[in-house]
Formats: sequence, structure tokens, C-alpha cells
Amino acid sequence: MAQDDVERLQRQIIEDLVRIDSMLAKLLPKDPALLIAPMSHGKWSLAEHGFHIVLTLEDCWARFDRALVSDQAHVGTRTWSQKIALHAVLATHRYPRGKSTLPHLEPCVMLDRTSILGHLRVARDGLIGLERQLRLGSGHRASQHPVFGPIPFGQWVRLLLIHALHHKRLMQKMLGHGTKDGLS
Repeated sequence: MAQDDVERLQRQIIEDLVRIDSMLAKLLPKDPALLIAPMSHGKWSLAEHGFHIVLTLEDCWARFDRALVSDQAHVGTRTWSQKIALHAVLATHRYPRGKSTLPHLEPCVMLDRTSILGHLRVARDGLIGLERQLRLGSGHRASQHPVFGPIPFGQWVRLLLIHALHHKRLMQKMLGHGTKDGLS
């Protein structure tokens, strides 16, 4: 990969992580009653959507942190169905409907706005630091995604942004806002 491509990817990763942070800060209401009220019975509240986004960032950070300390050069290969699914999500910037949340990414506690944003910023900063470590070391390192198989860090962060935009649309619907959200 040419140096210009690496630098462009680095900027895009950081921009994607900052965009998730900014988006969530704008969407989470300061009113605690509005924050914890579910849209309907059995659905998540705004706080739960926000914390779920945080959990996905923390999960990515933990997976790549483990990949950095291991000497595992190969994390497996993607099946054709995983390749097609990953390409579809990256090309359309949409997650398929009807997918269930992995148990370890279910929001299990109700946090207030300040706590959610605090956890988000710690995860964001951890991922930015991790990106720097990956760039200085083996920048092509991949980690096992639970749905899409092994993917490199840059694609994983792009998936985090697409996933956050999915939840942004749901949260905007709960707040009665429009759902326009382009992805550069």
C-alpha cells in the first residue's frame, strides 16, 4: 500500500470515529426521562441504543488489542457468503434488517448521557491509539468479526460507522427527526 493510501486511510479512520462521537452527542437528549423511554414495548431506549454503539466500539478495540499482542499472522479466511455480505454492507452503507444483536453487545445497564458519552470517548481514543500502533507495526493486521469473518482495521471501523448510522436512523425515528445521513 502506497504511503499516500495509508495516510488517507488513517485520516478516514479517525474521521469515522470522530463522526460517531459527534453524532451520538447530538442525538442523546439531556432529559433523563426522554433518554430512558423505549420507543415501544420490547424496544430499546435512546440510552440503550447509545450504549450498544459504545459496546461495539469497545468490542472492536478489545479484538484488535488482542491481535496486536498476539503473533497470530493469520486469523482465518472469509467464506463466500461472508465476503458477499461484507461487500453489500460496505457498498450500500446499510446493515441487513432482522439481524439479532450478539449477546455480549446487548446493553445490560442503563447509563446516563454523561456516562455513555464518557465511555464512547474512551473507546474512540483507544481505537485512535490502536490505529497508530497498527500503522507503526503491521498495518494490515485483521481481526475476526463475529459476522463477516476476518477483516482489517480500516474496514472494521467503517463497519462501526455504518452500524452507528443504522442506530442513528432508529434514534432519529424515536425523536421524530428526519433520517438523512450520507456517508462519505
